[in-house]
Amino acid sequence: MDESAVKVLLASLEAYRSTLHWWLELWTFLVVVGVALEVVFVVWEYVEELHDFRRGIVHPPERPIRLLFFLGLLGAALVAIGVAGELYAESKIETVETGIRKANDELFLLLSKEAGDAEKSAKAAHEEADAVKKETDVLTLRLENASRQLGKLEKNIAAQGPRAQLIIKAAPELARKLAPFAGQRVGLFVCGQQGLVDQETLDAWGAIANILGPDTVSGVTGAKWKEVPTNLNFAGNCGAAKGLGQGVGVLVSKRASKSTMEAATVLGNGLAKALPPSPNKMPSLVDPDFARSMIERGFQDKNAPWIAPALDPDLITVVVGEHP
Repeated sequence: MDESAVKVLLASLEAYRSTLHWWLELWTFLVVVGVALEVVFVVWEYVEELHDFRRGIVHPPERPIRLLFFLGLLGAALVAIGVAGELYAESKIETVETGIRKANDELFLLLSKEAGDAEKSAKAAHEEADAVKKETDVLTLRLENASRQLGKLEKNIAAQGPRAQLIIKAAPELARKLAPFAGQRVGLFVCGQQGLVDQETLDAWGAIANILGPDTVSGVTGAKWKEVPTNLNFAGNCGAAKGLGQGVGVLVSKRASKSTMEAATVLGNGLAKALPPSPNKMPSLVDPDFARSMIERGFQDKNAPWIAPALDPDLITVVVGEHP
């Protein structure tokens, strides 16, 4: 399989594993309920026997209590079903996790092969330079290009992977630093048309939204910023976002208030730290005068992510583009 096919397979396996974990929790719940019913059965039976003991009179056996019988039977059945379900779900989870490990190994091998090919190209350029010294300038240029390609591939191997995972890893620290700016207005944008944006980009957007939102996700409480608007925004024309470091940018007006500017700086530095290497400085400052002139000449929409904060100094926008 090629690299894109392996990534699609990994996403599918991760989704299936999440479903299996839900089933495992359900079977465990059934076991708990069954054990609780058995406890009720034991206590009830003990009370009946204690009552007979205290009377001290031998008497004919009483008619069995149907409710007690059904409770005991139901408890045993729930425990049996729950344990069987747990065993089935755990076996499936082990199979899926084995598939995920194999897919990750295959992805790493593909990336390593690309790095190896680039390294071979660099060595070939060195050998050619030694053999044909008269063409030093041409060979040096080829060698520099090959070295740059190798460096990029090495960095990609070090930082390769879904950006959402890197953002989630940094979420506890970043959410804690952003919490003092609770209530800060922010607009989140995804580059591309709705229905055509790749899942990796949507996942990166969702990870940032969870950090800024009011809810607690995976044990991390969001910074409680105010999202404007509250639903996912798609920015169809993202030509201005092509140079964003790691495909993510934070934008704020040059005339933003001190609090808004500090909030944008903390957010920009946090994302740049979470997504290495990030060559562009964040946040990016937008000029209100230039934005108005662009709108007046009909080149830009006032709701575009790089125009909106220029016209609204209390607004910060975050743009998530494709993984570079």
